[in-house]
Amino acid sequence: MQVSLFESLILSKFPHIFWSPCTSHSIHMLMENMAEIDWIKLVVLCAKGIDQCMLTYERSSFCVSTQNLKESFDPLRAKLAPSYCMVQMIFELKQALQEVVLSEEWKQWKVAIAEDTSNIESAILGDDFWERAHLLLQLFEPFVRLLTILDIEKSVMGDVYFWRFQALEAVKCKGIDDIALNQLELLIESRWDMLFSPLHAAGYILNPRYFGRGQTKDKTVMRGWKTTLERYEHDSAARRVLREQLSSYCRLEGSLGEEDAVDCRDKMDPVAWWENFGFETPHLQTLAIKILSQVPSAAMCQESWQENDFPCREIANRLGVERVEDLMFVRNNLKLQSLRYGHLNFTVWPKEREF
Repeated sequence: MQVSLFESLILSKFPHIFWSPCTSHSIHMLMENMAEIDWIKLVVLCAKGIDQCMLTYERSSFCVSTQNLKESFDPLRAKLAPSYCMVQMIFELKQALQEVVLSEEWKQWKVAIAEDTSNIESAILGDDFWERAHLLLQLFEPFVRLLTILDIEKSVMGDVYFWRFQALEAVKCKGIDDIALNQLELLIESRWDMLFSPLHAAGYILNPRYFGRGQTKDKTVMRGWKTTLERYEHDSAARRVLREQLSSYCRLEGSLGEEDAVDCRDKMDPVAWWENFGFETPHLQTLAIKILSQVPSAAMCQESWQENDFPCREIANRLGVERVEDLMFVRNNLKLQSLRYGHLNFTVWPKEREF
């Protein structure tokens, strides 16, 4: 309710902007919601139990070093998607864990402690836990794959809407029972409803990688396209031009239907594609570049504020809000430019003595 109120306040002051939750955060929240489903939760709890047991074992005097059990651990990802990361880590260490519980050191350790480790041993040496863990990782795979492409150097606004179909199809083909399937589908649809922005629909239409997937027959997509046009352009004549040029795009008219344009749809960055082949539909070209250049995740902003070269709070307070906002704007644009052209070494923040 608070988010809806905040959104309405923002839109009342800035009616031309589009509000959308951070895609990365939404996907991480969905993954954690999935982990609360009963049968998935049992797998996660078992993985946590194995992890805790191994930590206790490692601290004992009988333990031979098992440092390799933590080598693949990613603290940042574990913070954002802890349930998935826990199961993934344990699954990747299957052979090492089985070797541990079959070792003489483990047998001696069991005798010396009061806790019953029979359930842990059964899970590690049996097949049921590993089969369920493998299925869980397969269900989470499309979400993890989407997170890997949510990067500021890639145009992924159009990918977000297509991900919805990928996620639903991936869940349906895993062979789970109807009850579990229904639970997962409801969670995905619910999270999608919270995440959806008209820009996602417009990006799905205008991303040449997804050309010809029936977007104009999808009511949700076309409603998003309509909303985008109405916010972007108040003049009805200008909107009519954009609609006519979209029809030219869908019909492959002019430069948009040339052999190179068709061949490069899935080989070029979407923004670069429009820059090269959209010159005969200049109004749609401008809109497409603006939409496909948007970043659907707040990860960029978080990274900017967390890096060591950001001015300390005292300096920021002395500079004032407007000056800091200007510095952030320049810094982020320089970073985008450096990523595009491959120049990774650049300095944006002046030294404190320069202020």
